[in-house]
Amino acid sequence: MIIQELGKNQDLFRASLAEMEPEAVSKALNWLRGEAPYPYPTSVHYNITLRCTARCNHCSQWSWPAHPELTLVEINRLMELFRSWGVKTITFGGGNPLLHGYFIEALQIAHQAGMEIGIITEGVNMSAPMIDAICDHAAWIRFSLDGPNPQIHDQIRSAPGLFATVIASISDLQRRKTGVRIGLNCVVQKRNIHCLDEMIELGERLGVTAVLFKVSHGDDPAGRFLPSHEDWEGFVQWVGRQCNLSTAVATNVSELHRLMGTVFRAHDAVRGRPVQSFYRQGDVRCFVPLFFLVCDSEANAYPCDYLQADTRAWKGRYEAMRDEFCLGNLLEDSGAVLERLSALMRHRIRNLPCSGYNECGCCTRFCQINASLTDIEARLGASAVTPDMVRDYVAQMGRAEPSHLFF
Repeated sequence: MIIQELGKNQDLFRASLAEMEPEAVSKALNWLRGEAPYPYPTSVHYNITLRCTARCNHCSQWSWPAHPELTLVEINRLMELFRSWGVKTITFGGGNPLLHGYFIEALQIAHQAGMEIGIITEGVNMSAPMIDAICDHAAWIRFSLDGPNPQIHDQIRSAPGLFATVIASISDLQRRKTGVRIGLNCVVQKRNIHCLDEMIELGERLGVTAVLFKVSHGDDPAGRFLPSHEDWEGFVQWVGRQCNLSTAVATNVSELHRLMGTVFRAHDAVRGRPVQSFYRQGDVRCFVPLFFLVCDSEANAYPCDYLQADTRAWKGRYEAMRDEFCLGNLLEDSGAVLERLSALMRHRIRNLPCSGYNECGCCTRFCQINASLTDIEARLGASAVTPDMVRDYVAQMGRAEPSHLFF
């Protein structure tokens, strides 16, 4: 069974099942059995702004209408809510979070609330005060970099000069000699799929902590970014060769190698739904909203970024999907948000992946944790789950090595 063979989980939980708190896992499974209240999320992805200077060919968020952003007072209220829930990790994204007028203050507030902080950015607006705040408060920062040179990166992102800005921002951060982990996110697509060696070499030259390759997904009727069958086969072969090589920078290539042909299927990848068959054929269910929540720039909550359709078109079927899965506003009524999430999880979201739901086929980020939790739920049966039962399961299945690499 594929689920039993999965190695590390690579997602924004920054953990495999072995690294997740057994108490949190037992609470989630007991809620599914009707024996516990709905658990508060332990990890939040906060898109503090939707503003961005790039116009990426694999993302449509830049075409959305302008969205309101929270004031400093509202950010304080939101972080206090997360603190009261016991949120342990928060990732600031967007858009480009560095463009928000109160981003420095938001980092300070989140840090004071005891949350581990991650940042995903295009790299624009890295001022000296911003660098100080990031170095003082964040655990990691990942820069979106989709090519080893300006010709490729700036073309993919339709932003002349952006490559040079990212390189300068990384250099400025490193001069601060901080302990923050600096990574590169590279979305693998047809314009860069033949120069991934150079991406690793660039990461080595820059001295970053990790170079992380993300599989592209989504609709591509114009043929701008999704790989062809030939492209994908070349990518699979490259991963097979590269995973046996030693590099001076950490990568997620070995993890990708384990997923090829099992979790990621060629016929799914070229359609932009790389894990759709894995979810459907493995009868894998969704558990992510029992631990994780997405918050947009207005404090509207969603079960995950895929059901928010955060990189898709604003109108049409994706607008209808956002309306269906929007949980409400956290600052207006956080209790109602959790009540709606509980109802949606019970009656809708939980079975979306195994039903073949289109956007769940894009879920490269959470597919492994969902698979592991599907398996543990089946193995533990209908009885109440204790933290010790979770620990025993992890010990039997083999403890994964800690990892800070993500898809």
